[in-house]
Amino acid sequence: MTTFVITITLVAHLVLPSVLVSWVALSRTTSRLYWILATILTAAFLATMHVAGAGWSWFGLVWRWIFLALFVLCIGHFLYHRWRDLPWLPAKKAKPWLATLLVGLLAAYFLTSIPYLISAGSHDARATELSWPLDGEDFFVIHGGGNEAVNHHYRVDAQRYGLDIVALNAWGVRARGLLPPDLDAYAIYGTPVLAPCDGEVLATRGDLPDQKPMEMDPDNLLGNFITLHCHDLTILLAHLRHDSPGVEAGDMVKAGQPIAEVGNTGNTSEPHLHIHAVEGRVTDHDTLAFEGKGMPMTFGSRFLKRNDRVQPN
Repeated sequence: MTTFVITITLVAHLVLPSVLVSWVALSRTTSRLYWILATILTAAFLATMHVAGAGWSWFGLVWRWIFLALFVLCIGHFLYHRWRDLPWLPAKKAKPWLATLLVGLLAAYFLTSIPYLISAGSHDARATELSWPLDGEDFFVIHGGGNEAVNHHYRVDAQRYGLDIVALNAWGVRARGLLPPDLDAYAIYGTPVLAPCDGEVLATRGDLPDQKPMEMDPDNLLGNFITLHCHDLTILLAHLRHDSPGVEAGDMVKAGQPIAEVGNTGNTSEPHLHIHAVEGRVTDHDTLAFEGKGMPMTFGSRFLKRNDRVQPN
């Protein structure tokens, strides 16, 4: 399973962009129409991955920009060296026209996804401003936003605007390695969790042991957690480190107060902080996790989505 996840992530984020960018520069196309459609397809794919790719924190955020820069250079290379020698249309044969049609259809498919990706930065309900819930310098949103293209929580009512957050180390990646088995290799593991608002602690759990990466616990979906009531919302902070919650039900907390540490407990593949908000004062597990009305949150007036970077200090 680990090898499969690494392979798929590597192919989607590094191999395919490299192949497509090279195609734009070195394609043996025999017509301008084919090259234009190939360039549009490549641009649409790069834009889709730039916004919706969930694995950039594995390899380094700089790769998103490297591919865009290389793409521009490859366009210039082709226009300078080959454009003038090509006819506008393919030869009057079935094979080049079928190839052109196929590339055109793929380009159209990826282009139609662009407006949907843009809409991921918006929400359809009143957003509540919260304090950033982590103590540190550099964080990255791996799931979050206003639709399922960038947020795998979106189809679950209570988690609709939930965020999964990791930390970035000095190299701009989330861990030392792609899927290291050592929890301490993940930059966010053990990071202090801060109360995101002034409010009342409704419930806590801290008895579950931290799991090895990729060993998920679907029977304890939230893992160790804390729920807070503030702004007529219930805020869930989940996947906390074993025995780290430092508050109890009934305690009053202030925004920015350390209350736990990030761990790897519950239905999670690796250390991260999950946070979402549901409307009202909620103590029932199913309402909190599944059935409640999920509400959008902002941090520093930002509605966060996948691939947003937060540097609070």
